[in-house]
Amino acid sequence: MRADIWGMIAPGLPQVAAEYAKRDAMITHVRNGIYGEQYMAAAVSLAMVNTDVRTILEKALETIPAQSDYARAVKEIFACYDRGDSWEEAWQHIDDHYGWNDDGTRIGDFENPEYNTKKGRYVWANIRWVHVIPNGASCVLALLYGEGDFSESICIATMCGYDADCNAGTVGGIIGAMIGEKAIPYKWKGPLNDCFKTGVDHDFPKELKISEMAKEVVGYAKETIKQIQAE
Repeated sequence: MRADIWGMIAPGLPQVAAEYAKRDAMITHVRNGIYGEQYMAAAVSLAMVNTDVRTILEKALETIPAQSDYARAVKEIFACYDRGDSWEEAWQHIDDHYGWNDDGTRIGDFENPEYNTKKGRYVWANIRWVHVIPNGASCVLALLYGEGDFSESICIATMCGYDADCNAGTVGGIIGAMIGEKAIPYKWKGPLNDCFKTGVDHDFPKELKISEMAKEVVGYAKETIKQIQAE
C-alpha cells in the first residue's frame, strides 16, 4: 500500500520507482516484502506511460529478482490466465499454494510454526493474511482478469479477500494511472467530493483536496524527471 506514490513521482521510470520503493520498504520489510513494494511501484510507473496491462505487469518483473518467491507467484498467475482458468480458479491456486490451512498454519514451503496462532484463517491474530505473496498475486490476478476495466479490476481485487482494502487500492492506482482520472467512473470518485480526510495527528491538515494533492505529486514527478535528465 506504500508503493503507489513512488511510481507516481517517477512516471515511465520503473527502475527509479523501484529504487525509491526499496528504500522505503527496507525500513520495515525484508526480501519478498521489499520486492513486493518494488514491483507495484514499477507497475504504477509503467502504467503512467502504457495502456496494456500485461505489458505493465511483465515489465515490472524486471525490477525484482527473477528467482524470488514473489516473481514466481506472479508468473504462476500469468500461467493461470493464459490457460483459460477463471479468476476464481486462479484465486484457488493462490490460496492452495500461498494461503492457510484451516488450523491457521501456512501450507507448503511457507509453513512457519512461529506464526501459527491456531485460531483459524483470516483472524487478526494471524499475520499471514497480510503476507506479501498472496496479496501481491491477488493484485496481479485482478489486473489481468479485470482487463483494464477500473470497476471490474477493483471489485475482483476486493473479492479475492486477504488484505482486500490495500489490494483494491493498489489495483485502482495502477488502472487509474493507466486510464487517467477522467476515465474513472463517477460512482467511484464523485462521492468523495474531491476531499481527503485523515486521522493523522499533530499539525497535519485533517482535510485536503484530492486535486491539490495530485498537483503536488505532479510537481514531484517533474523534479524526478529533471534530476534523472541531469545525471
